[in-house]
Amino acid sequence: MVKKFPLLRGKGRNKSTKDKHFILDLNSLNIFKDNAVVDIANLIKQGLIDEKTKRQGVKILGDGKLEKKLKVKIAVSKSAKAAIEKAGGTVMI
Repeated sequence: MVKKFPLLRGKGRNKSTKDKHFILDLNSLNIFKDNAVVDIANLIKQGLIDEKTKRQGVKILGDGKLEKKLKVKIAVSKSAKAAIEKAGGTVMI
């Protein structure tokens, strides 16, 4: 079989089994009120993610501008952490 299809030897078998995080931008967090806690349960309440995304994981990236002080309990990038702290919020991981 390998001799018939030599270029297809490992095709589709060596893919990563790790799920990729669902990405949110800082602009989408402006829905919350000041001093609100941003976690997965509150993101589902606001309609930003659904139940399937909860299993996958959520990560916040630093694209956009944050205008509110928030308490974030989700994985964030370095630039998002700097922007959250600059706006007066905190990151609790």
